[in-house]
Amino acid sequence: MSFLEQTNKGLIWGLLQDSGYFNGLSNNKFPFIQQKFEDILKHVDNQYASSELLEKNKLAIEMAMKMINKENTTEEKKIQVIYKSQDIQEDRKLKINNEYNDQKANMDALMNPIKPEEIDFNDKKNNSEDKPIGQEMDRLIAERMASRERELDIPQVSEQAKQWVNNNNNTEKNEIKEVKNESKEEKTEVVEEKKVTFKDQSNNNIFDRLKKKTIKTEVKEEIDLKKEYNFLLNKKKEMLLLFKDIENSLEKILEHNM
Repeated sequence: MSFLEQTNKGLIWGLLQDSGYFNGLSNNKFPFIQQKFEDILKHVDNQYASSELLEKNKLAIEMAMKMINKENTTEEKKIQVIYKSQDIQEDRKLKINNEYNDQKANMDALMNPIKPEEIDFNDKKNNSEDKPIGQEMDRLIAERMASRERELDIPQVSEQAKQWVNNNNNTEKNEIKEVKNESKEEKTEVVEEKKVTFKDQSNNNIFDRLKKKTIKTEVKEEIDLKKEYNFLLNKKKEMLLLFKDIENSLEKILEHNM
């Protein structure tokens, strides 16, 4: 997988999206952000041509994070609030109410003091939070890339199963032809096979369609592909769990660095 392939672009974009970096951006900003994202990828590919794919992905994510944060800050500065006389009055009322509530809360605290909790001097800080963000990012990107590689290996299983079914199907057709010559009363029914296809899109959709291929005949036993279907379904569940773990890890990293 090369750095500028759609698959790798979707991997980087998905990490940024799962981390919430696009939250708060207006819809008309996304074409501009997407163009800047493409420019960053081209810049990294040209300036760091000899670097490994993992290192390029890390640099691209860091540059994209800075670019998106900058655009968010610029957009907030452009927001202007126009106050009217009615707005000023409402603001004064709100301030008075807040001051009253604060005074009331202070009086309640004096009248009903809260017993202080016992001091615990144990260090409860999670050692995992002390890990540098660079190492965490390396691990997450490596796991996502490994997951995508496993995803790309899944169609090979399906192709092997397809070849096995086709070979059995040819054998069955020859036997059916012999049976028809011996007796015209026997009839066979072959259900049209459905192909399993996988379509790789930029928005990180792992499976678009999954169809089971079955062949029914009255001469041979029904060929069951349930085992392969369960295998693919388990793979899908494993990848979904992996993506969820990556999302949770990124949220912890962001909370630690805020």
